[in-house]
Amino acid sequence: MKKIFLLLFLIFQIYIVHAQSVGIGIITPNSSAALDISSTTKGMLIPRMTTTQRNAITTPADGLLIYNTTTNELNQRQSSGWKIIINNDAWTGGGSGNMFNIGDNVGINTAGPSERLDVSGNIRTNSSAIIDNTSAILQLKSGGVNKGFMQLSGDNLRLGTNSGNTDGNIVVRMNGNDRITINPQGDINTNGKITNTTTGSANLLPLCLARVAFAATSFSGSANISISKVSLGVYDVFCAGLLETSLVLVTLNEWQGGIYYAPRAEFRSNSNYRIYFQFEAGFSIVAYNP
Repeated sequence: MKKIFLLLFLIFQIYIVHAQSVGIGIITPNSSAALDISSTTKGMLIPRMTTTQRNAITTPADGLLIYNTTTNELNQRQSSGWKIIINNDAWTGGGSGNMFNIGDNVGINTAGPSERLDVSGNIRTNSSAIIDNTSAILQLKSGGVNKGFMQLSGDNLRLGTNSGNTDGNIVVRMNGNDRITINPQGDINTNGKITNTTTGSANLLPLCLARVAFAATSFSGSANISISKVSLGVYDVFCAGLLETSLVLVTLNEWQGGIYYAPRAEFRSNSNYRIYFQFEAGFSIVAYNP
């Protein structure tokens, strides 16, 4: 009888000392743990049950853990319901917004990732996005078809459309407006100015230009210019944007009897200049608005 009382006394003392922590397989359980289990030969086995049995638990507490034998997954109770913690595929879950690990590919919101990282939805970062590769490429697709790309090629940066995209342009957009367009033939169109540091803010793009046949019987040039003959050696040039301050350059296309007569350009009104020659002539004209 004395031995029984002694044993109970010792157990009581141990309980008092470790009242805040229970240890299994360990003499001094960690004070931060309510239950501290130590073993090098065995694991911890939590309750195992089917999905039906799990759903029959009355008022399950948040954080409750069970092993679901129906799906072979660890389940945790959260306020919105039972959540999958882990299964054989590491992160696989069901429904929208889950992460999937299929083979070596990771999918976010997509159950069949085809690349190392396959995301269905927007990607946001508040730091840098870095691609570190000697031929790093950012490939842009539409409906699974390659359309455009940005690629590092040695020290060069390539930006363009993929072969097969025969109709796509490269468009540079500024402040909500298309400013520069490069078509598949490499033609460049801009609705802004072209300047350089040497010439300052002067626009180096001509406002309009044309090469006019003898007596203005025909001409070729920019689409925004028109030319008409007024009288012998006198021609009117119309081009939207021509101003009194415009720089208008006129040259003869051919010599007349070995003598060169300089033409005269006269501003008449906005968008209209009159060109004077001493004889009938063919000429070329280029106008700038510096």
